[in-house]
Amino acid sequence: MKRVGQSFLIKLILFSILLGTFPVIAVGTFSYFNAASKIQEMAVQGNRQILLQTEQRVEQTLKTVDTAVTQFISSPNTNTAMSAMLENRSFQTIQWFGQLVSEMHHLQTFELGVHDVYLIQSANQWLIRNDGIYSFDQLGIGDREQVRMYTSGKKQSEWIHDVYIIPDRVQAGNESGENASSTYNGGISLVKKIGFGSGTIVAKISQGELEKLLLKSSKLGDVMMLNDSYEMLAYQESEGMMQAIQSKSWMDQLKSLSGREGVFEATIADNRAIVSYRKSDYYGFVYVSIISIDAITRESDFIKWVTFGTCAVVLFIIMAAALLGSRQMYSPIRKLHHVVVGNTQPEPGDSKGQDELQRIGDRFVSIMKSQDLMSAQIDNQLGQLKHFFILRLCLGEIKESEILNKQALFPETARWNIYCAAAVQIDSFEGSKYEERDRDLLSFAICNIVSELIPIERRITPLLMDQTLIIIAGCEESDTAAFKNDMYTWAEMIQHAVNRYLHLQVSIGVSRFYGQLIETSIAYRQSLDTLKYRMSLGKQSIMFIEDLYPGSIAPRQIPPLLESGLFDAIKSGESETAYEQLELLLGFVTEAGLSPLEVQMLLMRLVTEIIRVVQDAGLSVSAIYTEQPLFDQLLKLSSIKEIGHWLRQQVMRPAMEKLEQQKEKQFQHISREVMRLIHEGYNTDLSLESCAEAINYNPNYVSRVFRLESGMTFSEYLSTYRLGVAKKWLIETEMKIGEIGERLKYATTTNFIRHFRKAEGVTPGQFREQQYKTSPEVIT
Repeated sequence: MKRVGQSFLIKLILFSILLGTFPVIAVGTFSYFNAASKIQEMAVQGNRQILLQTEQRVEQTLKTVDTAVTQFISSPNTNTAMSAMLENRSFQTIQWFGQLVSEMHHLQTFELGVHDVYLIQSANQWLIRNDGIYSFDQLGIGDREQVRMYTSGKKQSEWIHDVYIIPDRVQAGNESGENASSTYNGGISLVKKIGFGSGTIVAKISQGELEKLLLKSSKLGDVMMLNDSYEMLAYQESEGMMQAIQSKSWMDQLKSLSGREGVFEATIADNRAIVSYRKSDYYGFVYVSIISIDAITRESDFIKWVTFGTCAVVLFIIMAAALLGSRQMYSPIRKLHHVVVGNTQPEPGDSKGQDELQRIGDRFVSIMKSQDLMSAQIDNQLGQLKHFFILRLCLGEIKESEILNKQALFPETARWNIYCAAAVQIDSFEGSKYEERDRDLLSFAICNIVSELIPIERRITPLLMDQTLIIIAGCEESDTAAFKNDMYTWAEMIQHAVNRYLHLQVSIGVSRFYGQLIETSIAYRQSLDTLKYRMSLGKQSIMFIEDLYPGSIAPRQIPPLLESGLFDAIKSGESETAYEQLELLLGFVTEAGLSPLEVQMLLMRLVTEIIRVVQDAGLSVSAIYTEQPLFDQLLKLSSIKEIGHWLRQQVMRPAMEKLEQQKEKQFQHISREVMRLIHEGYNTDLSLESCAEAINYNPNYVSRVFRLESGMTFSEYLSTYRLGVAKKWLIETEMKIGEIGERLKYATTTNFIRHFRKAEGVTPGQFREQQYKTSPEVIT
């Protein structure tokens, strides 16, 4: 088999050679016939070679067809089709049927010469061929007779002489009832049984395709192909061949010969001829070449040799030029193939005979498919990235600089001048067919309804968070009244659609309008706070916070980013960072223009959150704040400066000191527990992970704490302790060095000795000798 990497080069070389040698062969063949009087013996030998090549050429094609049909039979689609019933052609819409038809078309390649394929299911009474699928009842008399001929054979596989003339065919879509007749000019058909005989596949090769396989060697005789019954299958049309067909004497002589190949003389139409034959073992095909003796004895020997020599020289020059020129033209294709395809071998499922250009094309198709798949994955990840950005935006965990970088995810927001946030919640499941476990699914359905009702250019992707649907909407105009009317209209549409399709009631809370995306976290909280007024306004309410709190009376929130930064610094004991965050927070309170009552409310909430941090750490609030209640102290303060000093000294500093003390105790406890585990399990396969699991902490956390408390890593401490045990055993016992290394879980004795020498400067044996010389009484 030709290597795939050179197939196109070989085709190019062969094409160039054929293109250049055709005129030479024509001239040489003409001269050869003129000198045939002296080369009768060579003609006979040439005929034998022609028959051999014809046999190989024809039977290689037939065997290839046989192999392809056998592979088709083993196809899963074929097996599925054998059990399918014909129900008014309904299974033409099934996916496997399309694949089956495609596989049948693949059998009909130009190289194989198969012009039609029949797939017959005798048990289920249907037939598939090129012009469609038919039940036996739809076939004409001629077609049914042909089907009977194919299915009546007893052999599992056979080539039969197909000489039946098909009088008519019922074509699909012919509603007029007229028969569309067609004829078949003979040829051969490969008939194979499928399974236990209920299925049959027929691959038809016409006489014309067989004739194409016969070598065009009329100058050395006419070639024909017979079956094992000596029936004519294919022949080269010529006057001599027509005479040979009409004459039966040479055929009777051929039947009487038992040899596999041979030559004999016969008289055909009063002319002497040499008949060369070759009988094949493959289904008994017979190949015959007939050449007139008069035709090969007309010219002189001189012309023969001159012609032969001239043709040989010219052919050599053409082949050399074709080889060099083809390599030169092939060079850019080879480079492109190497760049695009590389040196990879084709996949097992690749089509046979693919050349480099076809493989390059397939690779480009594969690249395009991969690009489409990657685009789909990117689109999916982009959606997740949008949801994550909106989540962080609502929680106040994103900075303004990051918003500017990520705003490209939502190009519609670039035209908005004002924004608002709306929160949608299901009021209750009372009186509905749903239960609490259905809330997530229903929230997702409401999210889809919102996405359909609010134009995409007026909203960001809705976000589901804590059983609440958050909508961020915007408006290009600065008219808040018009924007409020839009929000109210959309809210009514949402309530109506949810009630109509889901039979549920929802309430919607709308925040104040704002001008920067960074303020979304505040608007998010406002929308949630607004929903709390359902208790007084009732279910299925549409509430605007500016209606509940007109003017500047609406409750304000500290930016979540400032809050989280302050609480994180308190938890980690970073006092300087905590004080810096406190200054930023007090600056926000000062610049917000709040009333004294609002300032007190915000600061009381801040103190409450700090107390919650202390309680979450497992500390007693009364043990930290022993003086009068904190809220009483706060209400006595009159300026932001006094409040800031009080928060630092009376609230934050005691809390951070207690948290730090608790952390130190925790660190000491973790370090002591790890040391205890090492002291107890030094002779086991001890690891940092196993110790962390034993004390229910994360391994990375344990490693960091242990190093901070002990001044060395876990592995360094374990190694040092094992070394101390080894020294003790070397001094106090007579254990072998290898046994000590094994009990202390060293991989090999060599590793133990190497580690000991690196730490002590001497080997274990030398250490024991030194100790024995110093205090020999320690060894008993």
